[in-house]
Amino acid sequence: QGKTVTALDSTSFKVLDNEFLSIVGPSGCGKSTLLRLMAGLDTPTTGQVAYQGQAVQKPTGRIGLVFQDYSLLPWRTLVRNIELGLEFQGLPRGQAREKALEYLDLVGLAQSRDAYPLELSGGMRQRAAIARALAVEPDVLLKEDPIGALDAHTRAPSSREWCMLSPQAGHHHAGRQTAIQIHQTQRSFDTRTGRCVSLCAANNPL
Repeated sequence: QGKTVTALDSTSFKVLDNEFLSIVGPSGCGKSTLLRLMAGLDTPTTGQVAYQGQAVQKPTGRIGLVFQDYSLLPWRTLVRNIELGLEFQGLPRGQAREKALEYLDLVGLAQSRDAYPLELSGGMRQRAAIARALAVEPDVLLKEDPIGALDAHTRAPSSREWCMLSPQAGHHHAGRQTAIQIHQTQRSFDTRTGRCVSLCAANNPL
């Protein structure tokens, strides 16, 4: 109690437009903290996270986040969970429902639209979380090891393909081409998908 813990120190890098970036590091090195800072959910004690020249100080619809623990609301059906971000955007109910159904269909959950999260497997909840983040069509998508819970068949698309899925443009959203995801080991991602940045804990270097 009262102890200060440094989660990140002297961390600096730039993410380019249209880039797919993987952040790799051991448990406890600050990967999730970094994503929360980039999403505007936490505020750094020093330094800043900037997007298009503006400091990120609070959540914005332009930056989406897929949580590792899904963060689905248990009292809402799947389709109502997907609608949540669209409601915050002010989309009319009918349009929000139509768009939510499109993204549920895209991740193979159209038949489970009226199911509640606790009635589904971990992999299905993971896909629902991905659909919810994609439905608001953010410019930047942040992901905490987003396909870790998916089975081998569902994981067939690469992480890059998951983040670019859209009902339009041949199932790829042309405007959302910057994505950042985290992994615990370099073996857990395909280096062919993009650039990799390593974070090292002080007493547990990569």
